[in-house]
Amino acid sequence: MHKINIYTYNSMPIKTRKTGIRKLGIRNTIKHNKTSKRLIIPSVWGKNVPLENFWRGLAGSKYVVVIHKNGKHEYITLPNSNTEKSTKLFNEFDANKDIIAVLSSNSSQDAYEVYLYPKAKDNSVEYVIKNYKKFFKSMGPPSKDRMEGSPLMKKVRVPL
Repeated sequence: MHKINIYTYNSMPIKTRKTGIRKLGIRNTIKHNKTSKRLIIPSVWGKNVPLENFWRGLAGSKYVVVIHKNGKHEYITLPNSNTEKSTKLFNEFDANKDIIAVLSSNSSQDAYEVYLYPKAKDNSVEYVIKNYKKFFKSMGPPSKDRMEGSPLMKKVRVPL
C-alpha cells in the first residue's frame, strides 16, 4: 500500500508516491450535463396556446375552416383523406360560389414556427381567421403531374 500525497502545481494535481515517483494525476471534476448557450433556440411553442391548438387541428386534418362571402366562417370536420368523401368535399368547396377560402395547413412544424406564429404573435384565433389573407396564402396552381381524380383545391390556403 502506497501513501499518496497530492500537491497542486499549475492547477494540475501532482501525486507523490512513497518511493519518490511523481506523476500528474487526473483532476476530478463534477460532471453534469451542460447545455451550450448557442444551442438554446427561443421556442415559439407554448406562447400562444389557443393559436397552437387551432394550428394542430388544421395540421392534423381534423377540420378545415371555411370562410363565406358574408364574412362568417365555420369549422368543418374532415373525413379520412384516403376516402372518396374527402375528394368530393373539396370539389364541393371549389364549386360553391359562396365560399371564398378554405383554411388548412400542412403538418410540418415549420408552418407554425416559421410562418404562422411570427406573423400572428399574441393575436387571437378569431383575429387570424378574420384577417386570413395576412397569414394564409394560396398553394398556387395545381401541378401538372397530380394524380387523376384528386381534388384541385383552388380555394385552399395554408400558412406561407
